[in-house]
Amino acid sequence: MTSPRICVIVPTRERADTLAFTLQTCTRQEYANLEILVCDNCSQDNTADVVASIADQRIRYANPGRRLSMADNWEYAISQIDADYVSILGDDDGLLPNAIDDLARLAEKHDYPILTWSKVEYCWPSYVDPRLRNFTSVPLGNKLVSVKSSLALKHIYKFLLGYRNGPCIYNSLVSMKCVEQVLDRDGKLFQSACPDVYSSLALASVTDQYLFSTRPFSVNGASAHSGGTSHVRPDISSQASDLFQKESASGTEDFSRVRGSVHAAVVDTLAKFSVLAKTATPAVDYGKAFKKILQDMNGMPEIAADNRGMLERLADRHGVRRVFEAAYLKLQNEAGQASTRSKVDTANVLSADNLIAWGDRFDIADVAAAALFAGKILGSYAPPAKLNRYSLAGRVFTRIAQRLDGSAYYLGM
Repeated sequence: MTSPRICVIVPTRERADTLAFTLQTCTRQEYANLEILVCDNCSQDNTADVVASIADQRIRYANPGRRLSMADNWEYAISQIDADYVSILGDDDGLLPNAIDDLARLAEKHDYPILTWSKVEYCWPSYVDPRLRNFTSVPLGNKLVSVKSSLALKHIYKFLLGYRNGPCIYNSLVSMKCVEQVLDRDGKLFQSACPDVYSSLALASVTDQYLFSTRPFSVNGASAHSGGTSHVRPDISSQASDLFQKESASGTEDFSRVRGSVHAAVVDTLAKFSVLAKTATPAVDYGKAFKKILQDMNGMPEIAADNRGMLERLADRHGVRRVFEAAYLKLQNEAGQASTRSKVDTANVLSADNLIAWGDRFDIADVAAAALFAGKILGSYAPPAKLNRYSLAGRVFTRIAQRLDGSAYYLGM
């Protein structure tokens, strides 16, 4: 049987310093039927030179010839490939050793159009929060979970499940047939400032089920360049946050204009998908949304105050003003206490579910080293014999799914 054609897309823009290490993790893959497409969003640094210096025939360079939004650059990249499966990898992220071989075998063994997984979390030495620099978190699970896509979509809209645990194209393996279904229906795959979030919703809407592995196959990196990170931490990265806001916020007052909250960006994307996708969608739980948004601003009272007027008007618009006022009062009462953002334990911690390590103690200074470290900890991949299945009949799925991102506490997300 011919091995499936897999394309790993690495969208990038003026991040040559991290891109070089991301590509190291890609070229370490021994899988032959692999294409690595670097989609350069008109960078003005030495990105093209970095790509040209790598002697690997599987790498291809593409450039749209003009500056695009992040979503449009991703859309352009998708239009440039011819593959059976696609994955999008950030330019400060990385693949674990043998990840593509392992995923190809899983795709052949299990008839699922999308495979996604828990991620190793790594904060680069340049990360905006100095307390978390060189932080590494390795999930230690090894379960395969069959997920009903409609259930995942419902739980994402109700904030019971993070979008990264949905069938997101970012750090996942997605059949191009699913991508083509969305394109045929909606014309575009990415229609919000957060293309990763949008893809999770779009792909869930065209699939019956997907496969989730609690064993990671990639590293989710966070560096000084990370646009999403800067947006949710404007208190310490105002310049990068200003750029993200300028390029992503709409001209009207909506959730895209709220700084300091990853959930605000998610709510904005949920609302956009409900309008733009040519399919029925669940209703957004706006009461829970406002609680999540204000929880994100714990430890950032000035940011919460700056956003208050706009959030009040948005709460009025969605009929949840009382919920917002109660959540804001709770945030004010907690302002004088130590915030969760200050509670960073710098010890190396090993539990049944997770290993937390600090890179300076393990010679980790970039995502390529973090990927090797995680690969040594996890060892060779042995697919579990049992396939776990969950349905609406039980809440077990939701609880397990929420635990998959154990490092979210440390990242303030």
